[in-house]
Amino acid sequence: MLSKVPSASIHGIDAQDVLVTTDINLGLPVMRASGSESAVRELRGRITAAFKASKLELPPRDIAVQLRSADPVRLEPLFDLPVAIAILIGLGELPQEAVDGRVICGELGLDGTVRPIRGAIAIAELAAQQGALELILPVSNAQEAAALPGAPDVIAVRTLQDVVRHFWGDQIIEATESVDQIPLSADAPDLSEIRGLQTQKRALELAAAGGHNVLFYGTPSSSTMLARRLTGSLPPLAPTEAVALTKIHSLVAEFPLTGLVRDRPFRAPHSAISPTAMRGGGSIPWPGEVTLAHGGVLYLDDLPDFQRATTEALRQPLTDGFITIAQSHSSCRFPAAFQLVAYAAPGDMRRISPELLARFDVFVELSADSGPDVSPRDSSAMVAKRVQSARAFRARRPDPSNLNDARTSATDNALRLIDSPTIADAARPSLLRVARTAADLDGSERIRRRHVETAILYRTPDPF
Repeated sequence: MLSKVPSASIHGIDAQDVLVTTDINLGLPVMRASGSESAVRELRGRITAAFKASKLELPPRDIAVQLRSADPVRLEPLFDLPVAIAILIGLGELPQEAVDGRVICGELGLDGTVRPIRGAIAIAELAAQQGALELILPVSNAQEAAALPGAPDVIAVRTLQDVVRHFWGDQIIEATESVDQIPLSADAPDLSEIRGLQTQKRALELAAAGGHNVLFYGTPSSSTMLARRLTGSLPPLAPTEAVALTKIHSLVAEFPLTGLVRDRPFRAPHSAISPTAMRGGGSIPWPGEVTLAHGGVLYLDDLPDFQRATTEALRQPLTDGFITIAQSHSSCRFPAAFQLVAYAAPGDMRRISPELLARFDVFVELSADSGPDVSPRDSSAMVAKRVQSARAFRARRPDPSNLNDARTSATDNALRLIDSPTIADAARPSLLRVARTAADLDGSERIRRRHVETAILYRTPDPF
């Protein structure tokens, strides 16, 4: 008997619909499926053991399992539960109508328990787009999925028997209540903790307001300290950003998430990181550091020490805001829109490729002497509020990133400084971008001379 159960799998950070189909016939007791021999053998072992532990009869039959999807999918443990339900339908233990309007995912343990999976919120998003009424998930993944705005009813199940009883109406499981967000980290580093360094902290505010990449040079003692505080200067995550970050971190978190991620990420990989670990990849495409930093900051300490192939992996994300992982049979796209912050010792500056160097708009010199601490220490929250206002001011323009419009908005005094012979032609676009951001922080429609002077303060130093 043929039976069908709606399910899903993860491709990149998104989910794709999969129809799990089984065909049960009389014959030798065997389970056949598309996939490696070991994967099929393990599936058969988990299904057989789970049926036995759940006191469900699994008579000797010829069982064929097929996964139908628009793109090729692998036989993964998250299909255990839908395969088990499809077998029960094929054996006449459940009606086919029981799975109408439902999407089912979950791995089965040998004791009949339903074990957690990765990518629950992406599966919930797909189920909502398909108009599903219920999403059947392991209890450990239920809060993550329920946190998605507009998610279908998320039914948290602990065992295979729970699903059967729920379908028959013997023991209805109530939908999981949403826990809106994971609380913000209470111990996040704050700008107010830094003494002095007013010029450097001003650079971070400019970078946060305009989304500029930052390169520190000089004495390295404070570079990491400053970089770690950039995320706190960025505006709070928008709902769509929070969902995207949660989809990413759902794939790599050690334990299932309990709601939407609220903290912007800060990633600081070691200079020995491989190109694959930076960009992502693997036989099953996996997010790399550029994706794990999406929506936040990627900090590269001692930038010239990174392999050239590793830093080359940054070129597509810095241009497009995403990275494409290509394989022989398919490709997938991971989001990778981050702010790049790096440090280079003065003696190593020339080892940075010109192509990568051109990606930095703000250059900040560090010194061993932080100077007197005479100015008020603004907190990260205060800076983030100013940054948010500047971004809102910027968003009112029809094309905020249009440099021709930015130049038109400059006063004559400002243009004379921008067009000065002391400014290299190649440096003018970056100078104009930073000056426009300085004007936005001032709430000024016009770029004035003081805004250009601020931008010049953070231009490429002579040693480059």
